[in-house]
Amino acid sequence: STAATLSFANPLTISAGTLTGSDGISTNGLNWSGGTIAGGPGVLTTSGLTSVTGFVTLNARTWDNAGTVDQRGASRVTLANAAVVNNQSGAQWNLSSTDSAPLSGAGTFNNAGTLTKTGTATHNLAITAFNNAGQVNVAGGTLLLNLGSTDSGDYAITSGATLQFAAGRTLGAGSDVTGGGTVNFSSGTVTLNDSYSIAGSGSTLISGGTASFNTRASTLSFANPLTVSAGTLTGS
Repeated sequence: STAATLSFANPLTISAGTLTGSDGISTNGLNWSGGTIAGGPGVLTTSGLTSVTGFVTLNARTWDNAGTVDQRGASRVTLANAAVVNNQSGAQWNLSSTDSAPLSGAGTFNNAGTLTKTGTATHNLAITAFNNAGQVNVAGGTLLLNLGSTDSGDYAITSGATLQFAAGRTLGAGSDVTGGGTVNFSSGTVTLNDSYSIAGSGSTLISGGTASFNTRASTLSFANPLTVSAGTLTGS
């Protein structure tokens, strides 16, 4: 049978304790500063503005975000027991947490919307899988991807920011890497099959991983010096 859905017309506030049950949960706004959302198979669906401002846990449930999530302050979303976050097409996830592992645990984050990382912190996405079919903007600090995946979405790195690939990942057709920041290939084999354009003040660093460029261009041009200190540069 299909689980019923419990709808909250006004923002739901969770500061401690546990919200669970088999029903789906739909809320127009969520203020989440502590505690756990568990249960299922009903899905947690958020629209409007969700504020994540503390250490919270999503346990075994699927969360579909159709609005805007502001994850800020000393905040961490722990995914437990194969929990899944779907940042849907048209949705926004603003990541400015001061925590080093703002997404962690045994779960999956699927981005079909826009995820924007700001601030000066290094953010390690310490989860089972991060899949990008939308847009990832690295606008400050370092975004560290140390988990494998196959992507079809884009990555844009602002000047002064760094995208670090620290595990095997395939960027398929339609997955472009652009901007004026730094891309660091530090571990694993990263295969790029569409376009790669780091210009302006940007730089490309191969410091321990394998960067395999199989882009649409027959010749890959680097606007600024390419630095290879370890690892492998290869491709067709």
